[in-house]
Amino acid sequence: MTPPSTESSTVALRRLTIDDSDMYFDAFNTNREHIARYDPRLARSFRTPSSVALSLSDFEATHRQHFGVMEDGQFVGAAALFLSDNRSADIAYWIDQRHTGKRLGSHASRLLINHASTTAGVRRFDAVIAPANIPSIKTVQRLGFTHTATREEDVVYSLDLLK
Repeated sequence: MTPPSTESSTVALRRLTIDDSDMYFDAFNTNREHIARYDPRLARSFRTPSSVALSLSDFEATHRQHFGVMEDGQFVGAAALFLSDNRSADIAYWIDQRHTGKRLGSHASRLLINHASTTAGVRRFDAVIAPANIPSIKTVQRLGFTHTATREEDVVYSLDLLK
């Protein structure tokens, strides 16, 4: 079965600010059970709007950049870059359960990679994924990431733009 096409929709990232805390919390909380199926540790985060606000604060913005995944202007998930000092970054994302199956995670990841490589010179990307999160593993594999490590609670897939 072919996944639904997203060619008629526009997918974009929008940098989130502290003013987005309530919106982010509401969407995350609505999707908490869905997220828990794939990443129980992530599902335990963001327990209050103030915990979201702290994550989106200017203090955190130096090394963490949070984005809303927007489809036709509607918030349908979130994506994040965790920047290192050595031209590398971790990427992460979650998609609202009502919008899965449209490869929005792939679109968001491509946009994150493009943004980080052009604005911060990032050349290596890692995705740390819970082993049970098969959809995300398939997503990063489609993007050219390769398995580089297995840890106790997760697997790591990496993409090196210099290779």
